[in-house]
Amino acid sequence: MAKFIKSKFRVIWGTVFSFFYGIFATDISAQEAEDNANDEQGLQ
Repeated sequence: MAKFIKSKFRVIWGTVFSFFYGIFATDISAQEAEDNANDEQGLQ
């Protein structure tokens, strides 16, 4: 039973971690795209 709980716990943490990592990575790439757009506007 303990092994079953531990494996479930690992699955939950893996899901939570990948969820937050996905948000974090998307947020950074969105900021970089925004910065690049601003730089291009500034050059013109």
